Amino acid sequence: MKKLSLIMAIPFIMANTANAQIPENYEVATWHNFSQAAITYSFDDGTPNQIPVAVPLLDKYGFHGTFNLITSWVKNWDEWKNVAQKGHEIASHTINHPNFGQISESQQEEELAKSKDTIEMMIGKECITMVYPYCVPGNDQIVARYYISARGCSGKVGNSTPENMFNITSRVVGTESDMQTADNFNKWVASAIGTKGWCVFLIHALDGDGGYSPIESKEFDAHLNYVKQSGQTYWVGTFAEISKYILERNSLTISERAEMDYIEITVGCTAQSKLTKLDQPVTIKRRLPEGCTTARIVRNNSEIPSQIADGCIIFDVVPDEVYVLSF
Repeated sequence: MKKLSLIMAIPFIMANTANAQIPENYEVATWHNFSQAAITYSFDDGTPNQIPVAVPLLDKYGFHGTFNLITSWVKNWDEWKNVAQKGHEIASHTINHPNFGQISESQQEEELAKSKDTIEMMIGKECITMVYPYCVPGNDQIVARYYISARGCSGKVGNSTPENMFNITSRVVGTESDMQTADNFNKWVASAIGTKGWCVFLIHALDGDGGYSPIESKEFDAHLNYVKQSGQTYWVGTFAEISKYILERNSLTISERAEMDYIEITVGCTAQSKLTKLDQPVTIKRRLPEGCTTARIVRNNSEIPSQIADGCIIFDVVPDEVYVLSF
């Protein structure tokens, strides 16, 4: 079978399930590891307790968060660089925190472009997502020049494929909302399971550090423990990781070349980006031949992790790679 290589040149990434080309004996996971819902902990404004309190709590459970910085407010970039080196995402919350409904499009562009440039220069990592000040969205076409996705805050559980990647929903927590306790948080993420939704927490202050709508760290800790104890029910990822996953998942292509005792699997992606490499691992499963109970997956001459369940082999793939399934 001829290898399939479908790459469509488009100015910005578009998530479109119609682009996906998946053989019948495959299934692409809605979320990594076939988790039932996704969660992102998104922190705004760089409030005083985010680094000394929130980051250690996330680290404690092996989770990564997204920290959205107002670049003109940052006093110590080395501290945030250290946060990024631990695997957390540093994203843009603009330069000066303006209301996008009250500034011109040229001012929007300056806020978007210069905050991105500053973060990438000071942190040394790509900045590919942003959040809107006051939850007021900007011009999608302008935002798309600099970011692959952006966060709003309609307060709902997000769809597995957002209607608009540049106005993804989130929910405010803390004293200015009805989401203040671990029990509140736990019930909200549990409500996403039925729809395989994406819960984005919009968090500001912790333990009354002077920021907006504080939460108590003990409640956040208890919630994180609940999520950790839930195993693979939830996938906790940064805003960028989950955005990439959605874009790749919805445009993944798979083709095969079969031999006697192995199958060569070519993975592609119909989406492209000038802003980032689409290399977020996407979980797939392939049904094994009847009677086959053992198999392994090799990439670049090295075996990669996989598991066999219900007659299928489950493993992660990234676009533009070739995998060998041997029996």
